[in-house]
Amino acid sequence: MVHDLVFTDDNDLVSGTVQVTTAAGRTYRVDADATGGGGYMAGGGYGGHHGKVRGRDHEEYDVYPLDGSVNAKTLDSALTDRSSTFTWDGQTGYGIFEYALTRSSSYQYQPTLDPTTAEA
Repeated sequence: MVHDLVFTDDNDLVSGTVQVTTAAGRTYRVDADATGGGGYMAGGGYGGHHGKVRGRDHEEYDVYPLDGSVNAKTLDSALTDRSSTFTWDGQTGYGIFEYALTRSSSYQYQPTLDPTTAEA
């Protein structure tokens, strides 16, 4: 799979294209619109909380404001599930785009999709 994704400075996904090639050699190019925001995975067992026994009656949950005051760089896990609109071959669908970007300043996202290649 190759990709060309657009992120904010806070590592929030805005949009992008992924191209998947099947074992049979068929290529699919899918566009994503993730401007709806939200969907952080720092809760629900991610971010070092998973697997800690806290008693039979313990229930975990997290609440995050969707006003931009938290983001993938400020939470304890960069893993994000983003509600997205997907477009492929003139059809629109809806689903989750899951991703994580490193917070290290030594690395930055580099697209791998060649914009000159066409869908097979």
